Amino acid sequence: MENFLSQTASIKNEGFFTFTYAPNHDIPFISTDDIGDVAAGYLLDDLWAGQWSRNLMGPENITLTQAAEILSEALTKPVVYRQNSLDDAAQELTSFGLPETIRQELIDLFVALGDPDGIYATARTFEAFTPTTFKKFVGNKLMANLDAN
Repeated sequence: MENFLSQTASIKNEGFFTFTYAPNHDIPFISTDDIGDVAAGYLLDDLWAGQWSRNLMGPENITLTQAAEILSEALTKPVVYRQNSLDDAAQELTSFGLPETIRQELIDLFVALGDPDGIYATARTFEAFTPTTFKKFVGNKLMANLDAN
């Protein structure tokens, strides 16, 4: 969810946000706060052996069209999703000064995340569930950043 924070200026001033995914691709957005809470639980557990792999997802998958609707409601003005091409994303990463190897790894990640049948299309289990909804994230974290800009 925090990936939206880097787009606060375009959301607030121009009414749009971008990713490389299809508008109807549903994504299990998760808050980094929830990831931190799970990690802290392991670190505080005396029985934890120091290594564990766990799939975490937000409480529900939402599409980018749904994310735009939630943002529009919170801001009380239209916000739309614009799909960015992988080439545009690569150019943007280049403008940030990232080395070619890191740019390619990120592009590969975007492709994998955007594949509805790919490695990230895993079943939702009770253990994977985290509590922060996108609407709650927008209200608690994104709006504060939008107000600050």
